[in-house]
Order: sequence, then C-alpha cells, then structure tokens
Amino acid sequence: MTKITPEMVRHVALLARLQLEERELANMTTQLNSILDYVDMMKELDTSSVQEMPLVDSIETLREDEIKPSVNRDALLKLAPEATEEAILVPKVIE
Repeated sequence: MTKITPEMVRHVALLARLQLEERELANMTTQLNSILDYVDMMKELDTSSVQEMPLVDSIETLREDEIKPSVNRDALLKLAPEATEEAILVPKVIE
C-alpha cells in the first residue's frame, strides 16, 4: 500500500483548512502510516470461515412509535435557577 508522505498530509490539511505545525505534521504522517500498516496486516488474515454480518438495514430492531406522556414543562421551569415562561436562562458563553 502507498505510504503517506508529509506532502500528502499537508495537502489534506490545506483542504480541511487545518494549520499543522511541523511537529504535528510529522506526528500525523507517522500515525496515518501506522494505520495503513495495520490495515495491510488485517488483509493477510484468513476470513474465509467468518460468516458475513447482515446489513444494518436488514435488521428489524425498530419499535413502533407510541405517544407517551412527556415531562411537565412548567414543573421543569420551576426547578431552573432562572427561567422565562418558555425557556431556561443560561449564562452567555459566546460574545
């Protein structure tokens, strides 16, 4: 399999609008190559006796929709330190 080069990582970082320092670039290159080495190792495994898993779409695990009682909004708003008639007030975190 093709080895990842620092130039490849730099190109993908540019496309993703990431700024990587040289140390991060080298670290990312090493990590990605380590992942590819692991994938190559997995390709060598004999999986002929392993049964395929069914697709997630084919498994019927969804339940029917049911209308159930919800939480009482007025009771929840009374528990909040600060609230309006419609919502809980929280401290502003973005200027």
